[in-house]
Amino acid sequence: MRVIVTKGGGWCYAELPVELGQIIELRGFRGDPNLLRFGYVQEIEGKIEERHCDGCGKDFTEDSYNNHRRRARHDLDGPVEVTSPQLKRPATPVKIDRDPDKDADWPLEPEGAPPVPKLEEESPGGTRIRMGGG
Repeated sequence: MRVIVTKGGGWCYAELPVELGQIIELRGFRGDPNLLRFGYVQEIEGKIEERHCDGCGKDFTEDSYNNHRRRARHDLDGPVEVTSPQLKRPATPVKIDRDPDKDADWPLEPEGAPPVPKLEEESPGGTRIRMGGG
């Protein structure tokens, strides 16, 4: 049974993404009656104007085909040539320094960072504050 997709929004049929206004053939899956019942697809009644997209191979209603061509941009599937004069200058390569500390002025300890000093060592007359928990 051929149907028109009436609800878009990123769902798939037979592992293929469908679009609003696309015409698909139901394949007799167990969930096909639910697609009709919940309004995801509508049975085609009478004759309708169909358009076939050569870019993706999908069939659409006349109105939906024009929207599809605006959104899909099949003309951009191949390599894109930049013609803007602002973008014609050569790209500057970016150098990434994997070891930013190699030229540092401080020696790094081979065993790692030094231990954190205790409060009593930093401020012998300091006051310890307890935050909740007893």
